[in-house]
Amino acid sequence: MKHGVVAHRYARALLACAEEQAALKPVGEDLRQLAAWFAQVADLRRAVENPRVTSAEKRVVLARLAERMSCQPLTRTFVDLLVDKGRLGYLPAIAATYRDLADQRLGQLRLELRSSSALEPTAIEQIRAALARRTGKFVVIDSGIEPELLGGVVARVGDTVYDSSLRSHLRRLGRSALTH
Repeated sequence: MKHGVVAHRYARALLACAEEQAALKPVGEDLRQLAAWFAQVADLRRAVENPRVTSAEKRVVLARLAERMSCQPLTRTFVDLLVDKGRLGYLPAIAATYRDLADQRLGQLRLELRSSSALEPTAIEQIRAALARRTGKFVVIDSGIEPELLGGVVARVGDTVYDSSLRSHLRRLGRSALTH
């Protein structure tokens, strides 16, 4: 099975369970935090991906992490299931898919907004309000700073990217200069 298919199946099943327990948002937050740990802590990732580390040892490590993060009981059970099925490596993809499915279920639209420096809260709110008016949906903004953009912003809504960064303008200028 393809990575996306597996992630979608697990995310969809977890979403159904989370809805039954009225824990859609808390479980989503747990998954976001766990995926961030996997991305940021190489030792953790290596330990849980190492075939020499037993499933029981992996469960102990992850149980401690889940306790430290105050994860929902459903999230803890789900992570144990991933360990048992040898699917723990799919956690980041499952977390992203879960977030997308939960957004759909909640009628939300997620905007990923990146800028070279911190945007004023009023500017972020204006962007959120304009997109909400245009789409009729509640807009959630994930904003972050990427100094390498040099200036401007990059916005992503689903698969659509709006890039008004100085970095992309300079690239276009460079390509244009090479073709003339």
